[in-house]
Amino acid sequence: MCSKWNECYVFGGVGERPSQTEGVQTPASYLEIIGGEYINNAVHVLDTGDYASTGSCTWREMLYTGDAPDPRYDSAFTNRGNFAYVFGGVCNSTEELKNDLHRLNLESTEWSGALPVTGELPEERRCTSLAPSSTSLLVLCGGFFDNGTTRSHRNDIFIFHTDLLCWYRVNTSHIQPPLEARHYPYSCQDPIGDVYIVGGYNSTNDNHLASTIVRVRTEPLSLQNLALQVYAGIATAEEVESLRVLVRSVLGKIRLQPCSSCSPPHAWK
Repeated sequence: MCSKWNECYVFGGVGERPSQTEGVQTPASYLEIIGGEYINNAVHVLDTGDYASTGSCTWREMLYTGDAPDPRYDSAFTNRGNFAYVFGGVCNSTEELKNDLHRLNLESTEWSGALPVTGELPEERRCTSLAPSSTSLLVLCGGFFDNGTTRSHRNDIFIFHTDLLCWYRVNTSHIQPPLEARHYPYSCQDPIGDVYIVGGYNSTNDNHLASTIVRVRTEPLSLQNLALQVYAGIATAEEVESLRVLVRSVLGKIRLQPCSSCSPPHAWK
């Protein structure tokens, strides 16, 4: 799921097919897979705006337009501003894996259809994570691949540029300890734009949990955020040295000038 202001959005999944209320038309599709279970491409919205005053929240189904993704489950879902993105997942009873990317305009409630992306696309997968970073980037990590004969966990990271519609594979060979292959990892963005990837299963029998936390930084820290991290004692040695260099550079460019507002002009600004 993802959220924007007072609303939380949930896409797709597996479950029973809801009974249709007379007179209510839903754009969502439901595909039966086995034993009365259905996969769908519905978007449900939880409105939390009245919780403080009423103590309750309201669910509704989004009446979207456009070319929606196929019904699926185990897909990744996140939002960047007014747009939500769906990547990959399992699409039908044959458990076909996808690596397509769809965009939903949360203002107009219109789906884009599969985006015409370029670059180095992530391989098909399920149970991956997707999180926003900076102003125009998404970070994808991990996941699980199973084509009936081959099963493997992913230990890769990709960056997607939402303006250029381009995928980039991140070189993870330098990460220490090595990035664990995992599925169902959790990822989120912190206040300064870094993405943290936490936990997940990392073995074929699903009995071993990943123990590493990976931080993905897609843009250099601002001077303010760098100083805050140093002050909080959570900066690396390289970041501390970077702050020293920046401060020396700034101090070296400061020129002392008499303060013209003082009489006589004895003070300095």
